[in-house]
Amino acid sequence: MTSTRRPRYKRAALLVTLSAAAALLTACHEDPGPGVESKPAWSRPLPEKRWCLQYEAKALVDSGGGTVQRYDPASGKIMWSYKAPNQSCPRATKQAVYSAGDGRINAIDPETGKPLWTAVTSDPKPAVTDGYEPVATTSHVHTKFDGQLRAVDLTTHKVTWQRWETDDVGMERIAAAGNVLVTVTANGKVRALNGSNGKPLWTYATPSAGSILAEPVIDGGSVYVSSADRHLYAISLTTGRLQWRTKLHAPSDWRVAVRGDTLFTADNEYLYGLDRKAGKIRWEIKSDDHQFIGTGPGQLLYTRPKSKEIRSLNPTTGDTNWTLPLSDKDAYFATSATHLFIQAGKNISAYKLTNP
Repeated sequence: MTSTRRPRYKRAALLVTLSAAAALLTACHEDPGPGVESKPAWSRPLPEKRWCLQYEAKALVDSGGGTVQRYDPASGKIMWSYKAPNQSCPRATKQAVYSAGDGRINAIDPETGKPLWTAVTSDPKPAVTDGYEPVATTSHVHTKFDGQLRAVDLTTHKVTWQRWETDDVGMERIAAAGNVLVTVTANGKVRALNGSNGKPLWTYATPSAGSILAEPVIDGGSVYVSSADRHLYAISLTTGRLQWRTKLHAPSDWRVAVRGDTLFTADNEYLYGLDRKAGKIRWEIKSDDHQFIGTGPGQLLYTRPKSKEIRSLNPTTGDTNWTLPLSDKDAYFATSATHLFIQAGKNISAYKLTNP
């Protein structure tokens, strides 16, 4: 699932990356309403504070304390712990769990936690990750060190190409679909690259060159990006042509969450639900208290740090389904098709979700 924006969700990506996480719910057993059970399916203490909780390819993983860990989603039991100091957030695929740090990309066996291979991509030095977790295309795994994109061949485990955005103001975030890698820049460029050789497939430049700082989201043949120029863009993954753009109230550096035919995003002042095909705003909620956003079965989810709660919204109307209290304002979460996984401080929990 990836999910997760830059000063907040995005800043979490620099320290962790969104795809997804949340704080431990307090022990409140009042019925919050349809869509979530009030008591956790399981809850476990952790030996140290952790972050980067993500659920991808049926793997629940996080990092912290110099390790990458995988948990059993059904029980919360630690399945394995891989020692990896100075690492970015992990990303899981069916083939491997990847992490990056100290100039290296590590591939970890998702079932056993044993190292599969390590690729040296640059001169090792501490914390040279730029906060970017690796993403995998069909042929390579990619990450960014010192502002430079590096691509490691999944067969040879060697760097086969690298790229600087010399004509633009820095590469910010990356995403992948199939063998296409999508990058965004601080001067408003969205660029698709061939994952095998790094050659540009197309480039879309926003009219105002507004910075794009959040991770692009690829879904249903479209690339969705938000910009500091107060617009949300939908671009064809195949052609790079603009499908639509929608004006927001304020500059945005939030990524998009997708649930059915609804897009969920935010700017510095509002939360939005938009029709994904036309980009029309279905509803908006004025808010100065919103942070991580994601989706669950038939619902849109976000955390409210000031209020210390997590809130679920109806995708079509924006009406509140339920709220649950959080024990910590630094709240992150990840979701599967059936559960909400919570990470806060030295605790991890899971709550069963249903379609409201």
